[in-house]
Amino acid sequence: MSKMKYQTILQMIENQYEGSVALSYDDNGEILDLTYKHVKNRVLAYPVNKDKKCVGIICDGKLDTLIAMMAYINQKITVVLISLIDNISLIQEEISTVGVDLLIGPEDYKNNFRMPPDSSNPPQGKILFFTSGTTSKAKAVILTEEKLCAAAYNGSCCLSLKPQDKLLSCLPLSHVFGFICSWLWAWQNGASIILSRGIYKFFDDFEYFKPTAVSLVPQMASILALKELFNPELKLVLIGAGDCPSPVLTAISCMGIRVSFGYGLTETSSGVALSLGDNPRAFTVCPLDDVKIADDYEILVKSDETIFEGYYPDNTGYKDLFTEDGYFKTGDLGAFDDSNLLHLKGRKKDTLVLLDGTKVFLPEVEEDLMGRLGVTELALGTDKDGNVVLCLGKVYKSELDDFEADIDDYNSNQPRSKRISKVICIPEGLPKNNTGKVKRYEINFNE
Repeated sequence: MSKMKYQTILQMIENQYEGSVALSYDDNGEILDLTYKHVKNRVLAYPVNKDKKCVGIICDGKLDTLIAMMAYINQKITVVLISLIDNISLIQEEISTVGVDLLIGPEDYKNNFRMPPDSSNPPQGKILFFTSGTTSKAKAVILTEEKLCAAAYNGSCCLSLKPQDKLLSCLPLSHVFGFICSWLWAWQNGASIILSRGIYKFFDDFEYFKPTAVSLVPQMASILALKELFNPELKLVLIGAGDCPSPVLTAISCMGIRVSFGYGLTETSSGVALSLGDNPRAFTVCPLDDVKIADDYEILVKSDETIFEGYYPDNTGYKDLFTEDGYFKTGDLGAFDDSNLLHLKGRKKDTLVLLDGTKVFLPEVEEDLMGRLGVTELALGTDKDGNVVLCLGKVYKSELDDFEADIDDYNSNQPRSKRISKVICIPEGLPKNNTGKVKRYEINFNE
């Protein structure tokens, strides 16, 4: 079936065979199906409050919430996607920041929040995703229904699903990777989505629903592979929002399951490139994206159809994120190989500049140290004097003597500026965001 590029989600629904299953979900131990026709009718029948200008959707993975979200998007009322797993104070800050005047989600949960005064003026008809990236302050990225539909088309041109496929939707739709790859990807291809039963039953969902495809973040993929919880019918795993250990990828492949990686950002409406061959870390650029590499190896992306429109409410510095010829500066480092496949090298902000000007690419050094020390969580940084500090997660001070010899051995092979001068511990584990990335800015390397 040839790919069509849709302007709206409703148009995407209307183009599918109306009797085909669009969505499956659990209802008290029984799996129920909704056809594309049923979904369309529910969306059109939903009682939208057209007096509201900014609706917050608490993404709880429930059918009623999904229908409500589609209904408000269809009416071109600004929708703000809110993560159910964020802490209460952060969600309240997000609600106040963008001026949410209606909140949709679990009734008992909504009572934790107060609606801000009617003083904000959010951009109309947009879809807002909160992202902190590698900074401490969350910001709302402005996207549109058209851009998100274009992103679903973009990825499907490289990695398609068949109408008979069943995609397990287990990622939060408040994250653009989940919005596209746990939902719209399926409907772009006329396939169906399966709504996960939630965190407490997630690991049993594979045997229960028997999906043929799933999108996961690396942590989820690792646990599922380790516990061998994938069902025999599963044929495709798409991993995004971070790197995944090679042994995990090997384990999944050995089960006869195809593994693909996706690369993208919230600001690019998710996917820029997908790995399609035997090497999961060699990416094919999606057709709507024009990608080039800057002199400092930063990945630059241009796409009129998928690049975001700015941040809200503080759009300071938006223009500085683009080159003079209109390419978005991703902050990621990469290079093309002889086959024109893109390889990621890390984040520019993952490069530590030492006192003598030496640049240290942290992911490579940290991976080496993890192997030497036999730990799963660590991060490098510098103190106020510029000395290199090693922070160990899930390790107690009383255990530091166990690592002394290995650290001394590491230091003996390094120039003076790169030697570890101090080791600190965070027994409860390193601070991480929802996708498992270490939040370096929350680590105090001056302890």
